[in-house]
Amino acid sequence: MKTKIACFCILILALLMSGCGDNLFSSIAADDSNEACLFETSNNLDKGSYDSVLSSSCADSLQMGAAYLGKAGFDVKDVIIGLNDSQESDTALDEYLRTVIPEVNEDSLTYLDLSAAEYSKVAASEDSYEDAQLYFAIVKAIRSLSLIELLIDIDDCDINGNNIPDDVDAAACSLFIVAGQPCDNSVVSLPVDEIPDMSMQGKSGTYKGVTITMNGTAAGSCPETYKQIQYKISGSTYGAATVTSGTCLEASPVSGREWPCPLETGGGALDLIEAFDQALTDGIEALDNSFTTDNDLTDSIEDIKIEACGLDGVCTSDDIAEYLNEQLLNVNL
Repeated sequence: MKTKIACFCILILALLMSGCGDNLFSSIAADDSNEACLFETSNNLDKGSYDSVLSSSCADSLQMGAAYLGKAGFDVKDVIIGLNDSQESDTALDEYLRTVIPEVNEDSLTYLDLSAAEYSKVAASEDSYEDAQLYFAIVKAIRSLSLIELLIDIDDCDINGNNIPDDVDAAACSLFIVAGQPCDNSVVSLPVDEIPDMSMQGKSGTYKGVTITMNGTAAGSCPETYKQIQYKISGSTYGAATVTSGTCLEASPVSGREWPCPLETGGGALDLIEAFDQALTDGIEALDNSFTTDNDLTDSIEDIKIEACGLDGVCTSDDIAEYLNEQLLNVNL
């Protein structure tokens, strides 16, 4: 018996010293290494070390999506709380923009798109699919509101005395022009100054510049005039409501003149109405695939679409203009 046991021990020792043994140790080491990677990635996400998460070799799509969302400046928990709380407000848009979407820029939109792309990678057959759909819906809601945030600042100026921020009046006026409707004479001085067929340095599209003058007198940091731009669709037709961020110099005919800088995708302007509409539509559809039973969250996102675009669910520039005026009437100026 002792001889058999000794032989068996020698066999085990031989296996451990052979390639089989190496594979066994390698497998254990690989498992430990992967566990360590997962722990580190989760810890980095909790700490807000988003670049470390994005460079991780073991991060999954949920973690990557959360990291891109974090780089855009948002946290899922805070957004859900903000959307739910804002649902009870009479001026929901004002609350959304002040609490849910405090500040965005062009990079924010890029990271939101990357976040949505990661969440959309999760297949319906995966256990995390419903979670991913909820996060995807939230990202799309944030993106739609971010487009509005880029359009207006909600400044404290109201020199025309209509209880709507002047920059909102200017944005609404530009949207009414896109819709072929006149601006309110009580809000702006007519005619509105329009400069067609101009290009911006570093941009590929052709634009019309629109200068809108408030009925009132500039006071302190509150100006009389606001500038908007509209994308040239074809021929002499201008109509696309363009999403802008920062300022651009006009390339021609007057070099050095500043206008809001258009965001372009695929060689064309990012159309506010189309992008706003699509983001909300995508978000609402994703909510149907998610696990959420949070009716307030669902109602918040659906109400944004209804209030902004009407019961028919089709967004138009004059719909958005009316939405801005109605939602931002009597805000804290």
